[in-house]
Amino acid sequence: MNREQFIEWREHPITKEIFDALRETRDMDAQSLVDGGTLATDMGETAQLTARIVGKIQGINQILDIDFEEEEQEKEKG
Repeated sequence: MNREQFIEWREHPITKEIFDALRETRDMDAQSLVDGGTLATDMGETAQLTARIVGKIQGINQILDIDFEEEEQEKEKG
């Protein structure tokens, strides 16, 4: 994929809609953490629930922060 194709993909209405849905999910999960949504009667369960949501938020952020990396393509060519 070249830079122009990447930009076209990022600006496509469907991509924007998916990214909006991901942002909404991330924000709802973050709010759940703030509201104590992962608190359980058992400390271990609380840790697991919290880690799961934090990991999900980190994964969503990685997708939302995706960017065209020209350097990687140059390495693959040469």
